[in-house]
Amino acid sequence: MSKELKGRAMRSGTDGKFAAERVAGRIGVAALRIALGAVFIWFGWPKLFAGLSPAESLVVMTTEKLTFGLVTGDVARITVAVLELAVGISLIIGWLPRATVAVLLAHMAGTVAPLVLFPDLTWSAVGVGTMEGQYILKNIVIVAGALVLLGHAPRRGGEQRGEAPQTITEYHSSVWSEREKSYASR
Repeated sequence: MSKELKGRAMRSGTDGKFAAERVAGRIGVAALRIALGAVFIWFGWPKLFAGLSPAESLVVMTTEKLTFGLVTGDVARITVAVLELAVGISLIIGWLPRATVAVLLAHMAGTVAPLVLFPDLTWSAVGVGTMEGQYILKNIVIVAGALVLLGHAPRRGGEQRGEAPQTITEYHSSVWSEREKSYASR
């Protein structure tokens, strides 16, 4: 079989896109939203229970420092846990996508604070994170994912009063064919 025939056999439809590209285009944003939600639930759940999260002491110390001692100990741990669980659930169900991403990004600002507040705990050398530092630095991927979600969030003008907010998945599906036409005309 020639290379040209193999290439055509792998493509779906007449737009010249590979089948995997079409599937990724249809489900990619929803998959990202659900994956980020699962990560937030995964990391938030253990914080509800004292001694279960490996990040517990760092979470408590950071929260105490950022709130100038107003939120301490178990209250700090549980507050962060509830926040992370709320963000995770909101991402998964697609509820209030813009507000959820805003809260997520604000939370991420707090999660990177230990890199500056507690450098002895987060850095082993210049540019080399400790285990805790690496745990924090991976959040750059979460921030990038949140920016993608924000870029695909429904526009305010598209929502009408009295109706439930459109989910990211619905929005993405409704505009995908228009984007394909735009790309094809280039």
